[in-house]
Amino acid sequence: MENNIVSFQKIADSRNQVLQQKALYGIDSKELNKYYDTVVRDSIQHYSILQKYLAEEYLGETVIDSFTMGIRASKLRLDGKNMEDIEKVYLCDLRSLLTDLSRKHQLYQYLRDWDVYSLSIMAEDLSGKWFRKGVLYGEKQRKMKLM
Repeated sequence: MENNIVSFQKIADSRNQVLQQKALYGIDSKELNKYYDTVVRDSIQHYSILQKYLAEEYLGETVIDSFTMGIRASKLRLDGKNMEDIEKVYLCDLRSLLTDLSRKHQLYQYLRDWDVYSLSIMAEDLSGKWFRKGVLYGEKQRKMKLM
């Protein structure tokens, strides 16, 4: 009987994984490396190895998830909405994404409050920037019928 039940959560998770894999092709690694070298490296140089790993994973997932959310939001762009309206619609989702990621990576358990605060500022900067890039990337992919 259990084999006849369709799990919509599993379907949604698999679609999200496929979209994230497609999103990885649209992320400019040179730009990410430049941001890391100019902003992140100096900010986390005093961390232990574990703390650096957590910070880098947190910021990396922030970029990927924000970019993916932007790709999903690109449908609104094709419906004629401007970027500001799309950002207003997704602002709450971006904030909850950052909260969920900080919980997932247990930042408050391994880092001091000021370190978490500085990482949060970097994550907000990255999420907004990569969300917008995801919207534009998704719009272009949708116009070319690749998504």
